[in-house]
Amino acid sequence: MKRNNTLFWLLSIICFGCCLQILFLFIFMDPHILEWPDPNNYYSIAKSLASGDSYSIDIENLYRSPGYPYFLSFIIRLVGSNILFIRLVHVGFYAVFLIGVYCLGKEWKESKFGLLLTFVCSLYPYFIYLPLTLYPEALLIFISSWIIYFLLRMVNEFTYYNLFMACLFISVGILARPTYIIIAFTFFFYLIIVKTLLLNRLKVFIFLIIIPVFILSLWGYRNLKVHDHFIISTAASKNLYLSFNENATIYTKSDCPIPEKIQKKLALAKNVFEEDNIYKASAIEFIKQNKLHSFYLASFRIIDLWNPIPHTSTNYSLLKKILSSIPYSMIVLLAFGGFYLLRKESFSYLLIAIFVLNTIANGVFAVSVRYRLIFDIILIMFATYYIYSLILRYKERKLEQRT
Repeated sequence: MKRNNTLFWLLSIICFGCCLQILFLFIFMDPHILEWPDPNNYYSIAKSLASGDSYSIDIENLYRSPGYPYFLSFIIRLVGSNILFIRLVHVGFYAVFLIGVYCLGKEWKESKFGLLLTFVCSLYPYFIYLPLTLYPEALLIFISSWIIYFLLRMVNEFTYYNLFMACLFISVGILARPTYIIIAFTFFFYLIIVKTLLLNRLKVFIFLIIIPVFILSLWGYRNLKVHDHFIISTAASKNLYLSFNENATIYTKSDCPIPEKIQKKLALAKNVFEEDNIYKASAIEFIKQNKLHSFYLASFRIIDLWNPIPHTSTNYSLLKKILSSIPYSMIVLLAFGGFYLLRKESFSYLLIAIFVLNTIANGVFAVSVRYRLIFDIILIMFATYYIYSLILRYKERKLEQRT
């Protein structure tokens, strides 16, 4: 495909995707209101940061990873605190996400595949919706595509530029969600398996693991100096407790009732730090006393995270659940076909490992399905390749018929 034609189609797809997102915003959402508690909290933290106040206007905010609030505060400094304007800036980042998707597809296969991958992503409902919610996924969807792109470039050509850019995006990702360190470790072990040069493995260990962990530790050190507690993550202890207690269920994001004995302990807690320790100690005690049942809960919660009709959407009608699950179900089915066709490529196994390990990490905790959706780009890559192979076969048959 000629370069001018490629640029035309790429810009057309990006404009199409951004228009879909804007239409969705004005038709299915109130563009001036944040519907969910968590985005409102992130918005409050960002406004505080933008005005020059402390991050911890509410001490519980310490248990929210700093990456997205600082990103949001930067946007507020640019366009003000109007929620509509902030969402429109997110639309702009969605365009950059689609550019990253094209670069990823082109690097993996060719420009035509890159265009098809970009088009499929522009139609994927979750990618249209999530950046508008002002959840951290608005940033993480963007980050994920560029991380995978630079990892792929390192596989094809190991340069300091590719290594630095992968380090940069993983560092931002880990500040928004610490589980992103899994990507770095997975890539490091991938290099060991494919027998890459020892020096390159050492560079990867320093740049993709040591540096991001050090940056995250600086945030923990900041909290230690300010609040005498080394906090680097979100409220993992509470999520761990919600995942493993006598009332826990096999479903993700289980809002199970907290037993009375734990409520009494929480009532005596002087601050959120003591509450965090109570949740952590109670969860660990339950796991030790109920090892088999804990394994059962974790295993089925991971399965539920893959469920095309997640149990988390309890406020949805059955019809709405089914309709919202159709795109994901189609992607999963097509992804199996794409992986089968690409089963001889080692990079395919790296992608699957990243997806599966992050699914396990998030599925063990009672987290929302949206934690998994940032890695749906991996499923879409395989699904798109299957569609692309069908198109190529169709063209070959048409050519054979003509000859």
